[in-house]
Amino acid sequence: MVVVANAIGSVVVMLFATFVVPDPPLEDVARVRFVNTVVFAGYPVFAGPVALVSGLWLWRPVVRLVRDGEVADRRQARAVLHGGRCD
Repeated sequence: MVVVANAIGSVVVMLFATFVVPDPPLEDVARVRFVNTVVFAGYPVFAGPVALVSGLWLWRPVVRLVRDGEVADRRQARAVLHGGRCD
């Protein structure tokens, strides 16, 4: 659901930036829009795997705890609630 919400939000921002916000005087508007579209489409290809690997790495202790079937102590429960931070 988070991915869908972010994808919809990014499309709205791209459409807003393309059709609503006036462009500054540019010599080649078509080229600028093409470059923006390529970057817009290419960013998730690189950012997605980085976010996935980072998220899995940060949540290793939580995954290990659940996989082993252990009951979380107070510190571990707090780490889950605070996104991996337990300080």
